Amino acid sequence: MPENYPQSDQPPPPSYIYGSQHLLRMFVKLPEILGKMSFPDKNLKALVKHFELFLRFLAEYHDDFFPESAYVAACEAYYSTKNPRAIY
Repeated sequence: MPENYPQSDQPPPPSYIYGSQHLLRMFVKLPEILGKMSFPDKNLKALVKHFELFLRFLAEYHDDFFPESAYVAACEAYYSTKNPRAIY
Protein backbone atom coordinates (compact mmCIF):
# COMPACT_ATOMS: atom_id res chain seq x y z
CA MET A 1 0.00 0.00 0.00
CA PRO A 2 1.28 3.48 -0.75
CA GLU A 3 2.20 5.29 2.45
CA ASN A 4 0.07 8.27 1.44
CA TYR A 5 -3.08 6.19 0.88
CA PRO A 6 -5.92 7.76 2.91
CA GLN A 7 -7.18 5.70 5.81
CA SER A 8 -10.83 4.67 5.63
CA ASP A 9 -13.22 1.98 6.76
CA GLN A 10 -13.40 0.60 3.22
CA PRO A 11 -10.76 -1.83 2.00
CA PRO A 12 -8.45 -0.41 -0.66
CA PRO A 13 -9.08 -1.34 -4.28
CA PRO A 14 -7.01 -4.27 -5.60
CA SER A 15 -5.02 -1.91 -7.84
CA TYR A 16 -3.45 -0.41 -4.70
CA ILE A 17 -2.31 -3.77 -3.44
CA TYR A 18 -1.35 -5.71 -6.54
CA GLY A 19 1.25 -4.29 -8.87
CA SER A 20 2.28 -4.72 -12.45
CA GLN A 21 4.03 -7.96 -11.64
CA HIS A 22 0.71 -9.54 -10.72
CA LEU A 23 -0.83 -8.29 -13.94
CA LEU A 24 1.90 -10.01 -15.94
CA ARG A 25 1.23 -13.26 -14.12
CA MET A 26 -2.30 -13.10 -15.48
CA PHE A 27 -0.91 -12.93 -19.01
CA VAL A 28 0.88 -16.22 -18.42
CA LYS A 29 -2.47 -17.84 -17.69
CA LEU A 30 -4.30 -16.28 -20.67
CA PRO A 31 -3.62 -19.08 -23.19
CA GLU A 32 -5.15 -21.61 -20.81
CA ILE A 33 -8.10 -19.34 -20.02
CA LEU A 34 -8.77 -18.42 -23.63
CA GLY A 35 -8.44 -22.05 -24.69
CA LYS A 36 -11.40 -22.93 -22.49
CA MET A 37 -13.58 -20.19 -23.97
CA SER A 38 -15.44 -20.17 -27.23
CA PHE A 39 -14.69 -17.13 -29.39
CA PRO A 40 -15.19 -16.63 -33.08
CA ASP A 41 -11.76 -16.41 -34.75
CA LYS A 42 -12.30 -12.78 -35.66
CA ASN A 43 -12.99 -11.82 -32.04
CA LEU A 44 -10.12 -13.90 -30.69
CA LYS A 45 -7.68 -12.29 -33.12
CA ALA A 46 -8.87 -8.82 -32.08
CA LEU A 47 -8.54 -9.70 -28.40
CA VAL A 48 -5.04 -11.10 -28.84
CA LYS A 49 -4.05 -7.98 -30.80
CA HIS A 50 -5.18 -5.78 -27.91
CA PHE A 51 -3.22 -7.91 -25.46
CA GLU A 52 -0.14 -7.57 -27.66
CA LEU A 53 -0.53 -3.78 -27.79
CA PHE A 54 -0.93 -3.63 -24.04
CA LEU A 55 2.19 -5.73 -23.48
CA ARG A 56 4.13 -3.47 -25.86
CA PHE A 57 2.94 -0.50 -23.82
CA LEU A 58 4.18 -2.12 -20.61
CA ALA A 59 7.51 -2.91 -22.27
CA GLU A 60 7.91 0.65 -23.53
CA TYR A 61 7.21 2.11 -20.09
CA HIS A 62 8.83 -0.67 -18.08
CA ASP A 63 10.78 1.77 -15.91
CA ASP A 64 7.51 3.27 -14.69
CA PHE A 65 5.73 -0.01 -14.06
CA PHE A 66 8.64 -2.21 -13.00
CA PRO A 67 11.14 -0.01 -11.14
CA GLU A 68 14.19 -1.71 -9.68
CA SER A 69 13.05 -0.50 -6.25
CA ALA A 70 10.13 -2.95 -6.48
CA TYR A 71 12.46 -5.92 -6.23
CA VAL A 72 14.50 -7.19 -3.33
CA ALA A 73 16.98 -10.01 -3.03
CA ALA A 74 15.43 -13.29 -1.91
CA CYS A 75 17.54 -13.36 1.24
CA GLU A 76 16.40 -9.84 2.15
CA ALA A 77 12.75 -10.79 1.62
CA TYR A 78 13.20 -13.92 3.73
CA TYR A 79 14.80 -12.10 6.65
CA SER A 80 12.35 -9.21 6.55
CA THR A 81 9.31 -11.40 7.30
CA LYS A 82 9.43 -10.29 10.93
CA ASN A 83 9.22 -6.66 9.84
CA PRO A 84 7.19 -6.62 6.61
CA ARG A 85 7.12 -3.42 4.57
CA ALA A 86 5.57 -2.22 1.38
CA ILE A 87 7.81 -2.38 -1.66
CA TYR A 88 7.36 0.24 -4.35
